[in-house]
Amino acid sequence: MALVLTAALAAVHVQQKGDEQVLQAGIELTQDQAKFTFSLTNVFDTAAHLVFSSGQQFELVVKDAEGTEVYRFSDGRLFTMALIYEELPPGASLTWSDVWDLKDKDGRPVAPGRFQAEITVLARVMDGPLDSEQLSTSVEFEL
Repeated sequence: MALVLTAALAAVHVQQKGDEQVLQAGIELTQDQAKFTFSLTNVFDTAAHLVFSSGQQFELVVKDAEGTEVYRFSDGRLFTMALIYEELPPGASLTWSDVWDLKDKDGRPVAPGRFQAEITVLARVMDGPLDSEQLSTSVEFEL
């Protein structure tokens, strides 16, 4: 598995190397928001075929230092019920982004501290060289 995580402005950089898929995630922090951008890239010589079971193609969960969930991308959202097929040719990427307003689930600003973002691409690998374990990762950052 090949995995690269970067977090701009948070001074967090984690890199794990392997010989397969690349999932890159970046966090851009400002005083009032965190913008998460992440890409899944096929680094193999053959295409990968993915299927998503709904319009929700990823989940992003942010937890504070105590492990309390303070943000979940899917909360309060509705997604289409449809099968979505994606072919990921060699060298191609799928990219997603989300902005968190740095507020907890009750709408209050979170206190400064350490947080962990868990990112999962909600695809099933139909065929190709990808491994479903390569579709999730986490990164720590500090506000």
